[in-house]
Amino acid sequence: MQRIPYLLIVGANEVESNTVTVRNRDSGAQCQMPVEELIEKMSNEDSSKLLKLKIAA
Repeated sequence: MQRIPYLLIVGANEVESNTVTVRNRDSGAQCQMPVEELIEKMSNEDSSKLLKLKIAA
């Protein structure tokens, strides 16, 4: 069974700043990034469909 490795948090602050907070489910690391950057990073993932976003703690 595969689990989704990332949690996206979109609250009032994120909506106001047009960002999303991304949290790595395994490590707990999280960062905030512009929505466009998240879309670009996810679109550029390799064909194996493994998400490997770099999230700094």
